[in-house]
Parts: sequence; structure tokens; C-alpha cells
Amino acid sequence: MKDNTIKKRSLAQYYTSVSLGEVLISMLPISGNIYAFLDLCAGTGSLLASAEKASSRSKIYGIDLDKNNVDYLKANHPSYTIFSGDSLRSDNLAELLKICSSFDFVIGNPPFKSIPFDKEICNDLESPFLVNADKKIRAEVCFLAKGISLLKRNGYLAYILPDGILTNFNFKALREYLAFNFEIKEIREIPEGEFIGTEAKTHILVLKNSRPKCNHRILLSSLENNLTKWISNNDFIKRADYSFHDIPVPISFLRLNEYDVLLLRGNSESKIKNNKSYLHTTSFKKNYNEFYGSDSNLSCISNGQKFAVQGDILIPRVGSRCLGKVGYIVSGEFFVSDCIIIIRVNEVENRNRILSNLRSDFGIRWIKTVARGVGAKHITLTDIKNFPVI
Repeated sequence: MKDNTIKKRSLAQYYTSVSLGEVLISMLPISGNIYAFLDLCAGTGSLLASAEKASSRSKIYGIDLDKNNVDYLKANHPSYTIFSGDSLRSDNLAELLKICSSFDFVIGNPPFKSIPFDKEICNDLESPFLVNADKKIRAEVCFLAKGISLLKRNGYLAYILPDGILTNFNFKALREYLAFNFEIKEIREIPEGEFIGTEAKTHILVLKNSRPKCNHRILLSSLENNLTKWISNNDFIKRADYSFHDIPVPISFLRLNEYDVLLLRGNSESKIKNNKSYLHTTSFKKNYNEFYGSDSNLSCISNGQKFAVQGDILIPRVGSRCLGKVGYIVSGEFFVSDCIIIIRVNEVENRNRILSNLRSDFGIRWIKTVARGVGAKHITLTDIKNFPVI
């Protein structure tokens, strides 16, 4: 059991539950026709089984790298056409494509991990899929590209994808490519903790292999509360998670960067960790933390390193469990790690207003909602510049 768990983690195997598989399939326009379904990383077959349940006469195809999964699927689902191998490599798809060259529905929950740059795999990818691909590339991005390439005209792809693909700035070019070349039908946000063994926040992306109209609207929804919102393609390109677009915006407010503030990101931990006057995310024990120090002239020893001074507001910028917490320097000076943002406001009234807003229920929710990423969630300096101050 332990060896199997280690193997699953090394392959980033977090299998889809039956209930989530049924949710994904329910988002597809399935009628009484006979379809061809494909899962390029079939796992133990939850998605394929849900597809069969919804369309019993359809043809079911799957491929998986793990031979144990392939043996399981062949033994328990003899009507499926199952292949063994790495589906990102074209030669491993040759036999499959002899039987069925394109598919009505490509479904999947690809592994969320970085893989070494591979010329054979990357040669098949459009440039927007090659995000920081000099040494490594995201496996889920490769599976997304491969899945799209196997769709029939007007076919549908439904994939479970990590939060970063839809929210991180690094993937903006990819979102732009998808928005301009395909009809994005729906993005459904899945609550954290849906997959055993990981707290990753994920989404179901459904797209149609057809060009969108100029006024195309995209449906955002939440599995947690069944609420929906509509966004434009431009909204999708900027950021495409339901939680972000559902943040209530005050009628009257100024953004943080409209105040006279200085925003600083802390220092590399290796440069300051030996200093006792040093704050890290682990220093934030409560939602609101006051820090008292005796050092008052760190500029003499800082050697260019950033430090917080009396009156500074501190917020963690990374870490799911500490995002939304706030710190305040009551006295003294402290070096701060790279995981902390310093907000320096000289005008006392504005400082108190900003601090009060950050500590409020709205402020905590705003930061947690704006945070992005799969494992260690984070916010950026650009994010916090847009914090609404009432």
C-alpha cells in the first residue's frame, strides 16, 4: 500500500471520484447519439464509467501510462478499448488512431506536475502552450493541447485543471489562445479537498472545437454553492475562476495603489534567517499580530536588505493557511522574508483605514479569494495594489 501511494504521488495520480466524474459528464451536451469518448490519462476509469452511464451505446477509448490501471480497466470494462503507454507521445497513439482518428468528447483529469522538456512532445505544441518551457513544462498543459488536437470539429473537451492554469499571469497567453480559437462553454470551480492526498484547488474546463463569436460569453459556476456568473472572453483571459469574479465590490472605494503607500516584498530567507529580528509567515500566529522589537537602526547592518519599521503593515503573500492574516509593527525594526509584503503608509489616518480594511471579514475574504495556485497559494504585489479600501 505504501509503495502504491508513493508511486501515485510520483505520477501525480489523484483519481477522480465517481461523483465528480458524473458532474463533469453532466456538463457535456450528450443526447441519444452514438459518440466516441477518449480519456488520455484514464486512471481507474471513473470518467469513462460516467461517460458510459450517460451514453451506453457510445464507444469508449482510454490510454494510461500505469500498467496496473490498464490491466484493471481491461478486466473490469471489457467493452472499452484500452491502450497502455504515454499518450503524449504520438507513436503510442498510432494503434488508437487507426481505430478512431478523432473524437466527439475528450475528457480527462491529467496529472498536475512539471515534466522535463521533451523535444518530441513540445514540437507538437503551439507556442502559447510552451510556458517557461526551456527546461520543464507542465504535464496538464501538454495533455490539454493533445486532447484538443484529437477533437472532431464541434467536438467537446472537458478537463479537470489546476487553479494556476486559469488564474496565474504566466498562463495568460495560453488563456488568450484558447479564448480566440475555441468556444469556452463553462468553467466550474471545484472546492479544495475534492481529491484525496492533495488540497489542490481545481476547475472543470469545457470547450467546444469551434471559433467563438465576437460577443461570446462564458459561464462560470461553483460546485460548492451551485451559483453562476457570466464573463466575457476578455475577463477569461485576465482570470477565469468563479470565486474571483464573485467577490463583492463596494460601491465607493479607492484601490490601495491610489493611496500614498510603499509596497515592498521581503528578502531571500537565506540572507536573513540568522538574524533574530526576522519575521516569516510562521510569525503570524493569529489573524491579527502585533510585533514588538528592540532593534531600531537596522539600516546600519541591512546591506541593502529590506526591513519593516514601526507603523508598517505586514501581510503574508504565500501559504494557504496564513493568507488573510495581518501583522503590524508596534515598535522596533524587523527583517522580513520574501514570503511577506510590507505596506508602508506614512499618513496615520490612511494607515489605520487600510489596516482596518485588511483585518475586516471582507478584507480576509478578498485576499483568500484573490490568491491563486495549486499547492502553496500566493498573492502578488499587483494583486495587493488592487485591494479595495472603503
